[in-house]
Amino acid sequence: MLNGDPKQIITLKREKDKDWIVESGTKEANDNNKLKDDEILEKVPEKYKSKKNGNEWKSVQKIKNKYPDEKMPSDGVLYGIAEIKDGLIQSIGNKGNNFNEIDFVVTTKGELIIGKKHHFLGNALEVEAAGTLKIVNGKVKKITNASGHYLPSVEETLNFEAVFKNLGINTTNTALEIYYIDGNKLKSTTKFLK
Repeated sequence: MLNGDPKQIITLKREKDKDWIVESGTKEANDNNKLKDDEILEKVPEKYKSKKNGNEWKSVQKIKNKYPDEKMPSDGVLYGIAEIKDGLIQSIGNKGNNFNEIDFVVTTKGELIIGKKHHFLGNALEVEAAGTLKIVNGKVKKITNASGHYLPSVEETLNFEAVFKNLGINTTNTALEIYYIDGNKLKSTTKFLK
């Protein structure tokens, strides 16, 4: 809860290399709400924090942001850092756990961050995975590599299954949609995970 109000909606924002700013439902941010990177998870309500079933994170890969020096998007939004329980994504703040197509990154610390704008979500840093998710009642139904800033390769995208399993997410029968360039055309193929 923020400022003692369990129903208060918060938004976390930051520009590249700047402090996080926590904005309350009143959209007022003040100096008391500015946070450094290492303080952010201490101030964020428990429901927004990553839960990995107590498992240590084991890195699978590191995908570089192809445009790390680009300015942070003003419309980047953090919905939350997913909590995983029994293979399912729990409700993310006031957004629930149903998304038709939502941006995500998995950080190199093993946090599944959900929101809008990959560059913002990954803070222009390396990530384990980036793309979009379709989530129905917490079950990940589809994973894609659709990220213009990270542009995961086919090989990197094929590693998403291991990344999501490391998070404790059940990917059985999940569609992995892989976008790639063939010549000068964007194409895709789908693989169903076991």
